[in-house]
Amino acid sequence: MTRYITVKIPEEIGIQIDRILYKAGYSSRAEFVKDAIRRLLEKFSEQEAQQYGAQQPSENRM
Repeated sequence: MTRYITVKIPEEIGIQIDRILYKAGYSSRAEFVKDAIRRLLEKFSEQEAQQYGAQQPSENRM
């Protein structure tokens, strides 16, 4: 069972999201925000891996 948390964002950010929501292919603010968070977490994970010398999965290996 997936549990959820509630996050509040300023109205100004909500308006910015609304402006691009459907143009970017998202059906809701929640979908947009979840995707944005996933992408940011992935970016931080990659940076952390680089910082500690781990090879990235996208690197060509022979």
